[in-house]
This record gives sequence, structure tokens and C-alpha cells, in this order.
Amino acid sequence: MSVASPLFLCQNFRIHNTSTQSDRKLSPSHRDSLWLESAPASPKLIETFRRQSPNRPPHKTTSPDEKSTAIPVLKPVEKLPTGPQLLPIDYDETYHRVTLAKLIKGIYELEHRRLAPTTKKISPVRLWWESLNFELVRLQVYDDEGEEDQQQRKAKIRDGEEEEEEKSINLGVFRWKPTSAVNPPPQKIVIAIRGTLPRIDDGWHNMHIPFQRLHETPRYKEIMRVVKSAIATHGSRDICIVGHSLGAALGLLVARTLAVEENTKIEAHLFNPVYPYTWLPGPQELIEDELLWGTVRGIRYAAVVGLTHLVVSAEIRERIEAEYIRLQDWTPHLYINKGDPICRGYWEYFHNHERLARQGSLGARVSSMAAPYSTRGLIFQGSKPSHLVPSAVLHVSPGEREDYWSDLSDYQYVNHNLKNWWKEDIQVESRHVRLFSW
Repeated sequence: MSVASPLFLCQNFRIHNTSTQSDRKLSPSHRDSLWLESAPASPKLIETFRRQSPNRPPHKTTSPDEKSTAIPVLKPVEKLPTGPQLLPIDYDETYHRVTLAKLIKGIYELEHRRLAPTTKKISPVRLWWESLNFELVRLQVYDDEGEEDQQQRKAKIRDGEEEEEEKSINLGVFRWKPTSAVNPPPQKIVIAIRGTLPRIDDGWHNMHIPFQRLHETPRYKEIMRVVKSAIATHGSRDICIVGHSLGAALGLLVARTLAVEENTKIEAHLFNPVYPYTWLPGPQELIEDELLWGTVRGIRYAAVVGLTHLVVSAEIRERIEAEYIRLQDWTPHLYINKGDPICRGYWEYFHNHERLARQGSLGARVSSMAAPYSTRGLIFQGSKPSHLVPSAVLHVSPGEREDYWSDLSDYQYVNHNLKNWWKEDIQVESRHVRLFSW
């Protein structure tokens, strides 16, 4: 079965079901009349149709020696309702996972095609969104430079000192086709952000994640402008932001910032988002005993609470906790592969706090006090811990744990690959996680 088989099945069902509904409104004789009037005047074709429909009265055919006559017009056909009929589609978790992942794949393909142009007449990249009933309405390209650097480079281009280079494609805006004959999804505008490619500018952006300074990058600022423009045009309810890897980290930061600073909540579906504490095995991999690990976990979170009260003023703590509370009504969708060290930290964050909260009232208290804070956020001034959210829908795939060091040397890391999320045999467990209520 092809990759896009779930959606193609929906499209085939739509076409077949429309004809079935029309047939129900016609009597058998009217159905015969409709078919005969639209068919060619071929006795052989008519006889074939009669053999396939034994309940219908036989039709007299003419011999080759006889003079052919026109097919008589039977009873007039009842007038059918015109216009497309909207058929219901169940926009469930599988639909969102498969469709949104393929839209992100379309942005990857556009950037690959820009770097290595193809000579094919029909570009395969268009099929990634056209077969999903979406259309590409905007491509966003980036300089990955600051405003001053952009102005200086534009001046050199005008003076002929530099040639204008083609910009990278990192984001696309897709719109649900209004002419589609099925009911539209809840979010008709999808802003898709690609992840990391083996490029210098992508690596430079990834270096900002461990220091929680992704909000200072030009790519983040450009994405924020695109999202705000889409919200002003279509409203926040019709907007959905999706991304993979670095794009998922950027999408999470943009959506989180809008929810905190402007109380604007948009739906977010983020595949394998890069976690700040990544790539290296953590204490949970080194400590196999669950009881011992639970003790270490409690001590670590208690140390975070103590350090916070020592180095952070009461005013800043109140602001951080108020921002965390405002995020309780916003629930992003995080697609996590437990075998992927790049995004596994999101699952560990929720899992560890849930386990600690179940260890009595003291554990619940320590978990609630430590959840809004990041250790690196306390060290680096001006950082934004975008990975800390109190509520999320986790779509977790078990994956296979592999060696960290050998995996990192291979760019095609299997558990971090976007195409895993539309495989037919993938196992995904989805649940809504809420850490606590203040």
C-alpha cells in the first residue's frame, strides 16, 4: 500500500459514496434511463449491461444486417440536486499524525529540490500536499542574518559588489482547498516548518537550543511574523503550526510565547522536537534500579527548588510561575519517539514529574515547585525555557533504544526520521498529561 493510502481511501470513499447517494434517489427504471442516455449506442455494450443486471427487463438488440436505429429516449430523469455534497471525515489522531507529517515533508522536498534542481516535467514534491486536499499559498525564505547584516548585503548587491544568492526554504503556509467536497478540518491554515538539514545555518540555530536562546535567532523572529500575520487574517482558531526537529522546537517556542504574552492559543503538532538536554545519556540510562533512580530524581528536583529560592528574586519567581499557570489551558501535541535521544527528554520530563507526584504529598509538593524552572534557565540570563509546559498530548512511539554515540555519527538517525510517523505498522500511545493544578 502506498504511503498516502489513508487519505486516498477517504477520497475513493467520497467519490463512490456520492454516486451511491444519487442512485438511491432514482427508481430502477430511471437508473436504466440515466445510464442508457449517457452510454454510446452500442448493442454489445447494452447487452453486457443487461447481463450484469439480471433483474432488469431484456433489451432487444439488432443484428448486423439490420439497419441500426437510435436508442429510444425513455422516461425523463428526475432533476438531481447540483453542487458538491460535504461528506464527513473523522479527523482523528491518525489523520493529524499522517497528514501534518507529510506537509512538513513537502517543505523538506522543496528545499532539497532547490539545492538540487530536477528536470522532471511533473515535480513529485507537489503530490505531498495536493493529495491531501491542501494547496501551498506561501513560501517563506530566510537570510538567517540580522537586520543590519541584511541591509549591508542589499547595499552591496545594489552596488554590484555581491551577487544575490537564492535563499533557503524553511517554512510553508498551506490552506485547505475550499473546493473540496469533504468537510474541512478544524484548522484550515497549516504553517509547516522543516527541521535540520546538513547546513551551516541549521547547525548554528541548533547551537542556541542548549542555552535556551532560540528566541534570539532571525529564523524565530521571521516565523513569529508569519504566524501573527496569519492570525490577523484568519483568526487563531483556524491556525495550526507544525514542525519537525529544529522546526518543532521553533514552533513550540512561537506558540508558547503567543500563549504567554498575548493569550493567543493556537494548535501545535510537533514531531521529534529538540530537547535542550539531549544527545548524551542521562541519569535514567546510567541508573537501572527504579527505586534508586526515584530517590535521585527527588533529590535533583529538591535541589532545583532550593537553588531557585537562593539565586532568583521573589519578583522573578512570581513572574515565571504566573507564565506557567497561563499555559495550563494550552495543550500542544508532542510526537515523541522514546528511542530518539534528541526528543526523548520531553517524555522524561512528564514521566519523572508524574512519578514524583505519586510519592506522597511531599513528592507532589516538590514536583509542583520545580516544574516551572530550568536549571540552565537559572544560570543563563535572558534565556527562555520553551520546553517547560504543564499540559500536553503525548503521542509516544516506543522505538528501539540504540547506542547514543554511534547514532549521533549517522545523519540518517532512524528514530529521529519524520517518515516514521506515517508508517502503517507504527505503534503510538496517545494520552493527555497535566502535571498539576495550582
